[in-house]
Amino acid sequence: MKVIPAILICVLSSVAVARDVPNLGVMLNDDGDLLFLHNNPEASIRATKASMDAMRGTPIKTFMLSVGAGSDILHYDTKVASIYGWRETKWTKKFENPKNEEEMWHPRIVKERGAIEKGHDLIRVSGEYAREMGLRFFPSFRMNDDHFVFDPHEYPLTGEFWDNNQDLIIGLERSPILSQKMYGNLLDFSHAKVREHRLAVVREVIDRYHDISEGIELDFNRTQIFFPRGKAGERAHLLTAMVAEVRRYLDEAGKKNGRDYYLVVRVPPTLKNCHWAGMEVEKWIEQRLVDAVCPSQLMTLAHDMPVDEFVKLAKPVGCKVYPYLYPRTSYHWDFTREPTAEAYAGRAQREVTPILVRGAAQNYWHQAADGFGLFNFHHEDMAVRPFSDRLYRILRDLDGPKALTIADKVFAITPAYYLDHEDTYQYRKQVPVALKSGQPVKLTLMVGEDLSSPLAKDVPPYVALRLGFNTVPEDAKVEVMLNGRAPVGPFGRDSTIQAKGATPTGSPIVFAQLRLDDHSIVKQGVNEITVTLHGGSEAEVKLAEVHLGVIYDRQYLDLLYK
Repeated sequence: MKVIPAILICVLSSVAVARDVPNLGVMLNDDGDLLFLHNNPEASIRATKASMDAMRGTPIKTFMLSVGAGSDILHYDTKVASIYGWRETKWTKKFENPKNEEEMWHPRIVKERGAIEKGHDLIRVSGEYAREMGLRFFPSFRMNDDHFVFDPHEYPLTGEFWDNNQDLIIGLERSPILSQKMYGNLLDFSHAKVREHRLAVVREVIDRYHDISEGIELDFNRTQIFFPRGKAGERAHLLTAMVAEVRRYLDEAGKKNGRDYYLVVRVPPTLKNCHWAGMEVEKWIEQRLVDAVCPSQLMTLAHDMPVDEFVKLAKPVGCKVYPYLYPRTSYHWDFTREPTAEAYAGRAQREVTPILVRGAAQNYWHQAADGFGLFNFHHEDMAVRPFSDRLYRILRDLDGPKALTIADKVFAITPAYYLDHEDTYQYRKQVPVALKSGQPVKLTLMVGEDLSSPLAKDVPPYVALRLGFNTVPEDAKVEVMLNGRAPVGPFGRDSTIQAKGATPTGSPIVFAQLRLDDHSIVKQGVNEITVTLHGGSEAEVKLAEVHLGVIYDRQYLDLLYK
């Protein structure tokens, strides 16, 4: 298949059909990591359907399933890529009592390869069952997955195409992430052969599942690296040509089958990060090559993605925006209205709580998002039941903006995770940040709640700003200004709570919770916070967390029973 030249992209855009994109609601994306759980394929099919039944009665309207474990190992009898066990390595040996990841690959490979060779296709089973349940189904394809890069010559997720084309990889010394040379093991989309290989998989998926799918999701988010360091900008048109080719192929399939097919793309969380990776998302939207854009972090929940910059491009052309939410965040303790030392005992958790997700969702509703994508939320003790009660509560809260009326929320400054500090494929996070005596640190906090609304005045919530530090020295004072006004302070160590529980290095362990009786101090939208450390000897003080809690339930009950 020849690569579509730039001139044809313009032609495509000028004749593009203005498709009316349906309401995709909440989209649950299953990364397809584990499909065949049993030696008996029929048992795996029953388990798959049982896990999907858990979506009944929830706001989930769209089910997405990754067609592969990564980009090159696919879950069906592919003719252009590879399936599990196409080669034997140290990772695929059989162990009598497997105990670690390396030893557990053999049974996983045997289960899936055996099922595929017997003609089973769990992608099709899942898609058919989704439609039977009244859900829209999208197969999802990871464009350049990185799970294999740390051990590419041995790892089970390395594909035969990669193995046979060592001259088409980026190269360790040309990795665009300076601190992670292993990303140089990814395929380099500068080469036509690489792009054609990926397009061949996409065309195969569209053809194979055209009768049960609504289109396809191209997942550019795992991982957002396609070109050598410094080359993404000048070669971005190559990815645009690929997206245009997928759009053309979907349109041809639509003509043949008498229906519309939709193209969804999952991309980095800001336009700047998209440009860094070589994605001309503005062109994809403006030329209406895509139908839905999904800004997304890589691994953790974000409260402050600038979703509105995507919305401003998408709304005029009928494209939709669905930011992705995650079940994981940095280590934290629950926000509580009346914090005590016992509240910070035990272990800090990484799993998101409903109150955190509500804050993020409210922020994105305020920016006119059309709905949400959920990634990896299905990893909820799958062997026992697909969804926990916690997740069911989260799903209920995502049913629409009104589902969050007088619901407790936490609005957070998104903390750094993994490579966030490098401002490459994820925007640079504001916290943690070092505090130096006498030097104000300015931060922004997004708050989607309107605390000046008539309802908020009828049912006034408890509102407090919680700051988390690595330490607050005895001789130090901290001054906090919110939108130019002092909420409380300055406060010292005697006004903080020291966590007694266990948490990894770098997580907050000293907390100050500042109640805001005057709610007018909080703006709906972007708020400016200035934090200044005074004194502190020679200690290295870091601000690691900023949470704004808005708690309705207790206050509401107090009003009812007065």
